[in-house]
Formats: sequence, C-alpha cells, structure tokens
Amino acid sequence: MKKLASLLVIILTAAFSGVSAQTNSNNMDSLFVFASPGVNPQTEEIISITMVGTFSSDYVRSWVVRPNFTDTIFSTPRSVPPDSISDIYTGLTSNTVYSCGAYAIFSGLKSSVKVFTTALCSFTAGIEHSSLGCIDSVYSLQVGTPYTHQWKIGANNIPGATLPYYKATISGNYSCSVSNGTCTQISNTISVTITDLVIVASSPMTICKGDSVQISASGADAYSWSPIVGLNNPNIANPMAGPAATTNYTVTGSTNGCSGSASVKVTVVALPVVSIIPSATSACVDAVNDITFTLQPAGGTLFGDGISGNIFIPSLAGEGYHTINYAFTNASGCSGNASTIIRVLETPVVDSIKRKGSLGTTLIVYGSFAYHIDIKVGTKVYSTATQNSKQAIFDDVSISSGDLLLIRSTEGGCFSVWDFGLGVEEYLTKDLNQNADNRIFDLLGREVKNPQPGTLYIIRGGKKFIYKK
Repeated sequence: MKKLASLLVIILTAAFSGVSAQTNSNNMDSLFVFASPGVNPQTEEIISITMVGTFSSDYVRSWVVRPNFTDTIFSTPRSVPPDSISDIYTGLTSNTVYSCGAYAIFSGLKSSVKVFTTALCSFTAGIEHSSLGCIDSVYSLQVGTPYTHQWKIGANNIPGATLPYYKATISGNYSCSVSNGTCTQISNTISVTITDLVIVASSPMTICKGDSVQISASGADAYSWSPIVGLNNPNIANPMAGPAATTNYTVTGSTNGCSGSASVKVTVVALPVVSIIPSATSACVDAVNDITFTLQPAGGTLFGDGISGNIFIPSLAGEGYHTINYAFTNASGCSGNASTIIRVLETPVVDSIKRKGSLGTTLIVYGSFAYHIDIKVGTKVYSTATQNSKQAIFDDVSISSGDLLLIRSTEGGCFSVWDFGLGVEEYLTKDLNQNADNRIFDLLGREVKNPQPGTLYIIRGGKKFIYKK
C-alpha cells in the first residue's frame, strides 16, 4: 500500500512537457491522441484520447490544449479517469496552431504531442457608417445570403440588431459579429457620436390683441406647428390671425428621420378701453358754444370734421352728420378707439316776410328751410299752414310793430331772428325761458360779462337781441 501511494503522488505531480512521446517499460501500453475539426473548423476542435496496449487497468488522468506551443494552458486539465475520452474545444481562434497531450494515472505514460491548426476564415468583417447627426447608420461591408450579422455596442449584443445595417440613435462604440457558415469574424469598431437636430424658431414677440403674427423656423426639411391645426408645410406661418391670448407655439422639424423642436412665445397685450362722451350730440351750424368731450383714458388723439384741439366747432364742421373719433395708445403700443356722431343743423335762412289778409294776420316767410319751421311771437307759437323749402305760410298770426319774430327749426331748435318793425327790443329775462345757457356774446362770438344797454348781442343758438336795463 505504501508503494502504491508513493506511485500516485509521483504521477499526479508530474509535469506535462508536450514535446515528445513516452511509453511504458514494456512498450505495450501507450496513449493515443487524435484531433479533428469540429462543426466550425475555425473555432472548434474535437480531441480524442484512447488507452492502447495491454495495460488496460490504466486510466487517462488529465489532458491539456495549448495555443502556439506556449506554456499557457488553454483549458483546465480534466481530472476524471476514464480509459478513453472525446471532448470538443470551442472558442478557439481561427488560423491558430494548437498542441494537445495527455498522461495516464497509474503508468504515468505521456502521449505524443498532437499539433493542429484551426481553419482560416475566408473573409474579414468590416463596417462603415453614414452620419446624419441625430442618426448614424452603421452598415456591414459583407452583404448577401451567406452572411448573418449581430451588432454590438461596446462588448454587448444589441437585441434584435441582426440586419446588415443598424441605425444608431445613441453615442457609443459599434462593431458587428459577421458569420458565413461556420466562420465568424468580429468587425472593426466605429465610434458614433449622436447630435440632435437643431431647430431655430422666431424670437419671442409681443403683439396687440387682434393683430396678425408671422412666425418661422429653420434647420429642417419639414415642419409641424402646434397648436396651429393643419400647418405642416411650409416652414413659415405667413401672416396669420394672432391668438386671442398669450400662446406658446411649438414647431417640430424633421430631416431624414431626425427630429427636433423649438418654441415661440407670442405675448398678447389687451387693447385699452376707450370712450368718448360729447357734451351734446347736435348743434346749430352758427352756434356760439362749441361741443366738448369727456375722454377716457386721457391723453389720446381726437380727430374728425370740425375738431380743433379737443373741441368740436359746428361752423367749422358744416351742416350734416359728423363722425368724431378718439384714439388712445398705451405704453405697449396697443391702440383702442371710440367714436360718436354729432349732427350739425342748418339755421333757417329768412330773406323776407310779407303780411297778407284783410287784417294782415297771414305771414309768408321766404328763404331757405332745410327742415320744418314754426314761428314764435312773444310766448305764442304758430305752426305752418303750408311749407316747402323756399317759403312757409302762417295763418292768424298776431304781431305788432316792435315785436321780435323768432323763426325756428323744429329739429334741433336752430332759429333766426327777424326784427319786425322799428325799435325792436327784447329783455334778457324773456330769453332765459328759451335757452339753457344764459351767457351773452357779442356779434364776434366773444362772451360779454357786462352788457351795455342799447347794444345788439347774441344768446346761445344765435338769437339776437337788444339789451335794455
């Protein structure tokens, strides 16, 4: 027993030189090693080891495969003790020389060295790329039926990436494992840098509510705007109605499958609320008093016929309807406006007056009358019996020399004064019952604070009178 144990220790510690064949002492027992190509001769080899001779009680102790006759052990030595073995070595390098050998557990016999060379692949895998910025198309130089592909990023396979090309959307180092039958080659590596498609849009802008707006984008071939419905092409929103409120517009541009986005903020400023209120909506063309306005907000511009500064002058505007506008612009440059209509009435023009009838009570007033007129003598008002634009007839008029005859338009109260007879006078107190404004003016329209007796003056509306204390 002690001798057998010593023999096992010697056998297990023996080194495998791999350079020559050895036999046992009677030259009958030996190890035979055979190597044959596997399914993929570039990367696989079948190693077979058989015990031969009469020493049938011996077993295969261990075997190794080494590349290029070096001492580097390619695989872990096997420790099972069958009398014969067949093993497949995979993952070998193509076109590389390997050596293999074995030894027996009891006899310590070593096999001769078996040398084999893996097959050489008939192609070299290669890849190229075509950069589009946001997408980099990497493609294999080996195409067609014999080749299969598996793309990698770094050392990792990309799941599902088995076509001859791959669209890279992230930066990294790309390679491809290319196979032709049983031969597989790893391609060169390409470094891919992905950059986004840059879309440039109009600068932020401020508009007044109701204004049109023009926004644009560049950097791509096709564009889609939001929230503008249906504006997909061209790349310019060429003037469109501005939004009712502040809005962010987003544009998405695309080129060759790449896309990018940008936004434009359109700030909408509300228009100022503007109002114009006139002191009167009608006036006689020869009225002494002008029409003034209450304007909100203050500081705008008043314009239209008869406007001088911030007042309306009826005689400057002339007879008819006049639209007066008021515009105000705020600090943001946004304007609002309001308008009002003022009617300027024509004063009846009297050329002459004749009495007719047995008592002289029928009056015929000749002149130019744009509207229906009546006459007033003292406190008595008479309506026309008949009237056209050139004359008006009044019946049963009681009038005496010295009475003041007032010819009035029934629309707007414009009137003319006819002094009937000599020495016609009227007291100021009588006129106050007919006019809202008791101010007195001279014949040039200047206001008089201290009227002088016997002087001819005018009250609002153009009525003439002689002042008498």
